[in-house]
Amino acid sequence: MRKLRFILALGLIVLLAMAFSGVVVSEAFLHPRRHELIASTRNAAASIAESLGARLEDVQIAAADGVTLKAWFFRAGEPRGKVVILLHGQADHRGGMLSYARLFLARQYDVLAIDSRAQGESGGSMATYGLREAGDLTRWVDWLIAERGVRHVFGLGESMGAAILLQALRDEPRFEAVAAESSFSSLREVAYDRIAAQAGCGGWLGRTLLRPVVETGFWYAQLRYGVRFEDVSPAAAVASTRIPVLLIHGAEDRNIPPAHSRRILKSARGRVELWEVPQAGHTASFGRWPAEFERRVTGWFEPATSP
Repeated sequence: MRKLRFILALGLIVLLAMAFSGVVVSEAFLHPRRHELIASTRNAAASIAESLGARLEDVQIAAADGVTLKAWFFRAGEPRGKVVILLHGQADHRGGMLSYARLFLARQYDVLAIDSRAQGESGGSMATYGLREAGDLTRWVDWLIAERGVRHVFGLGESMGAAILLQALRDEPRFEAVAAESSFSSLREVAYDRIAAQAGCGGWLGRTLLRPVVETGFWYAQLRYGVRFEDVSPAAAVASTRIPVLLIHGAEDRNIPPAHSRRILKSARGRVELWEVPQAGHTASFGRWPAEFERRVTGWFEPATSP
């Protein structure tokens, strides 16, 4: 009898520990660390614009729920009516995308580098990984067309920004082509990988023994905040669109394994290609192979607006 009570008590402790861990994981997903823009980053943006004959503006719009969203808009020296929207990763801001801004400005694309909600200088208290951010992106496209007169809209995102960009394609048809580096296939799948990595084991552990931690976290997010994490699925969004999608993933990515982009590719129905980048880690493809990255991404965008 004592042995049975001990086993039951131990099981209860394990369940409570998993439930607590699920709450902690959920809060961490919803409230990633916010990094503010600093003077040196602003100076770097201004320097890039000046060196390429572009104009730099601080711009902002209101999201559908009233949250203030902020960005930099770079007007190319010889604008061609084309714009690339840049979306940063988790716990980052628009300053992390300046190397891409330089790349596209040099080719006379306008550039909109945004701060995602709850990141950088944008308002909002929660990151929802595309549930609300996809609608924010539509508002930015509205603004670009109405206020800056652009005719051709493209997108480049990395990590969380890539996932947001892909999810926006479900309801935003005005992108002509997009490139997404190191996206996850669904928030549930990447949560399994992350929880297993924290335990120092392979992803199989997150999908088996540690699965209750993830499921409790998802349940908690919906119960307390009304956020349905199970609806966060770039793979499902790509399956619903015909917009050309270039997937990029470092072959040595340990943060979000390349299997996520393979799942997205497998679910696709439109024109989708995957470049698995040798010797590259998480969002490191441009730094590892800059010339090849530029060739592939700009080559992906240019046919969309060819005569």
